[in-house]
Amino acid sequence: QNENMHKQFLDAYVSITPKRIMDEVVYFSLKTDDYGGDESASVIRNSDYPLKFDVNIDPLDMVFDDFMDEQYLKAVMIHENAHILSLNSEEGNNDTLFMHPRNTGSYIKELMLKKHADCAPNYYNDMAGCLYPDSYLNLFFQKFWAEIYPDHHWWWEFYTMDMYYYATDEFYQKYKTQFVTVYAATNPDEDFA
Repeated sequence: QNENMHKQFLDAYVSITPKRIMDEVVYFSLKTDDYGGDESASVIRNSDYPLKFDVNIDPLDMVFDDFMDEQYLKAVMIHENAHILSLNSEEGNNDTLFMHPRNTGSYIKELMLKKHADCAPNYYNDMAGCLYPDSYLNLFFQKFWAEIYPDHHWWWEFYTMDMYYYATDEFYQKYKTQFVTVYAATNPDEDFA
């Protein structure tokens, strides 16, 4: 609805994004869940080109009184680019949940537990599959998460999100000297990014 704003966001993204990462992006979209919603930005696999990514930015989290907070925007974009860098198709075997037709309900939990076990000691990610030993995220996982990972829990292990948030907070409190933020303690992907 606002072509000029979209162009400003896209120009900002292109200005800080290396070609290697830009080559992985299919769509750059502005989407909102209102100011202060669940996410300021995200990357997801593209439905038509499942080995590539869509980048989504929430403009309401970045613009205040018609002034774009470029510092925050760039920090968020760098974070999302780190996801693309660490989860692209060259980093793992691409045996992902997105490639499975039955990726709903309790099947997710069953499948994730199996894939984590099959991938061990390497790290399994639902977007990149079993990560290769020399991949960025797997090397990060081995150095910073391998010892603490048995204490970590994923959202799909709980009946409610409140239970998950409580467990994540306990995990963070136990290892808080190892994380830059509480959000980094949610999983290795976010900690790397």
